[in-house]
Amino acid sequence: DRPPDMIGVSNYVWNYHVGRAILSAAKKANPEVVTVMGGPNATLTESKMTHLLADGLIDYYVPDNDAGGEIPFCNLVEAKLANVWPLHKNEGANSLWYLNKDTGQAQHIPAGPSKNTMDWLPSPFQKGLADEFFEDGLAAMIETNRGCPFHCTFCVWGAQDNNSTVTQFSVESVKANLDYIAERVHQDLLMINDANFGLFNNRDIEIARHIKKLNQERNWPVSIIVNWGQVRSDASIAVADELKGITMLRQSSQSQDEDVLAAIKRDNVPDSQWKHVAEECRRDGIESFAELIIMLPGETLETYLNGLRYFFDLGINCINTNQCQLLEGAEMNTEEYREKYGVKTSWRLLENAYGRYHDYVCLEAEEVVIETNTFSFEDNILCRKLNWLIQMSWTLRRHNLILKLLQEYQVSPADFLLYVISQVDRAPKELLELFKDFDRDARDELFPTYNDVVEHYSTDDRIKSLQTGGFKKLNTYYAGKALIFNRQVVQFYCQMAKELLSQQERFTEQFEDLLRDCSTFTEELSLSAKTITEIESGNTSMDKTLSFTYDIVAWEADTNQRSLSDFRVKHPLQYRFFTRPDQNNAIHNYLKELSRKDKDYQLQKMCEPFYGIRKEHLNYSCQTA
Repeated sequence: DRPPDMIGVSNYVWNYHVGRAILSAAKKANPEVVTVMGGPNATLTESKMTHLLADGLIDYYVPDNDAGGEIPFCNLVEAKLANVWPLHKNEGANSLWYLNKDTGQAQHIPAGPSKNTMDWLPSPFQKGLADEFFEDGLAAMIETNRGCPFHCTFCVWGAQDNNSTVTQFSVESVKANLDYIAERVHQDLLMINDANFGLFNNRDIEIARHIKKLNQERNWPVSIIVNWGQVRSDASIAVADELKGITMLRQSSQSQDEDVLAAIKRDNVPDSQWKHVAEECRRDGIESFAELIIMLPGETLETYLNGLRYFFDLGINCINTNQCQLLEGAEMNTEEYREKYGVKTSWRLLENAYGRYHDYVCLEAEEVVIETNTFSFEDNILCRKLNWLIQMSWTLRRHNLILKLLQEYQVSPADFLLYVISQVDRAPKELLELFKDFDRDARDELFPTYNDVVEHYSTDDRIKSLQTGGFKKLNTYYAGKALIFNRQVVQFYCQMAKELLSQQERFTEQFEDLLRDCSTFTEELSLSAKTITEIESGNTSMDKTLSFTYDIVAWEADTNQRSLSDFRVKHPLQYRFFTRPDQNNAIHNYLKELSRKDKDYQLQKMCEPFYGIRKEHLNYSCQTA
């Protein structure tokens, strides 16, 4: 009824096509509308920008810069209100791309001078603009600074001449935003969207203390997702210590191989500092997190596995691997880079980034590396299975005690899980079928081009299926499916553990005794799919008691890394396994939010290690009876 005179949309890998659809609808409703797109998902060269702007759908493009896109966009709004035409002729216009009608080529107006702080920007929270989203149950996302001083080739956050410097919001403004959010938000989660939180020592400690104060006084936030800085120091550990219990110390190493790091222009944390971080986290009870990227240039299967082994040896609690993605604007996403490293790619659908809106079918997809001249496609598929098992068994703590016991016998969890994969044809039928399905889906989710993704998914039936839970995020989807027969998984792991140690001439009767207690404890600790369904229906009487020979709870909590054999008790130890009221409520409410999705999708989302329900809620609490 009231077509806009001017409209702007953001541009990220997860919303580019729906953004274009919005601009297209606006042009149809009002051919005179001024359309603006802005954000990092663009390659800022004349040829690429000419291609982006050539069809006339986007009148102006505002790229990222040190301060963000607000000032360049405001200048365009000011020009529209003042009837300046064309808008880029307005005084002070900066950081813009537009199509020169005379040449048919994209033209660039450079960014203006950077500002020293971000406090010139009004708070959308304190202006009340986020209130309706809080009412809808969405989580809060804040920035305490903008930009990144690093120049990794796979990323655009710190791309040269883009966000290569860092500007900060004042501590006072960050605190005021947090206070405002705490009074209104209904979601337990807080996301801090800085590129490198903890980089500014005393300042970030002060912010962390304020967050902890809100947690203690208002019970918000209950959990935090945060990107920690590449540079790790005692001060950043102190920041993490302030947030102990509601976040983890997260380090995105991407690779542990020096040649790979050089190829991606990545400065990594020194070995001595990683060990210090691991020891400090273990001592202070801070959860530690390491992140790798698979299929980086120059990486081989062995160097990648060595990175996994390294973090297992350190005792890092959560080890996550992301598939290398080629982003618009990233140095890695060039023909020269692809040719040099033999990069081959495929496209795959992004989770929750699809829909049908009137006449528009919008599907967002990512271009991922599936092969290089040093890493084969089949080895990539092998590592997809390995990373599913690492997430399910180690990061989600479903079978981590068995893996920890194997470490005492000099077997890395990475090597054990590879052995499990190699022997899966001997697994129980349910597990074998699960592996076959995973392998099939890991291949079938890949398409040669973006258009092939669109062609496959854009039918009415497939769109409806996706919207009710038909999308499979493979690691979490299959971690959820495996809950249904977790006992068989544990038993197969035990069989493989004894077999592998026998091959290496390390098997002993004592190991079998230790493994017996570990496997029983592991089987009983995880909530089964049936138990989760009972909690969903309102049954809260989840309680059982079992007898053990070893004090496994004390062993798992031990910061001195003593062996399980040191925790043998003189008399059988009675453990009580139970669910807590807050846990039952969290599961019940989480599933209620997903009530429109199918059961497989609900289990999948519950097994998200960082964005889903708190992972300790997926296990029973345990204490001495």
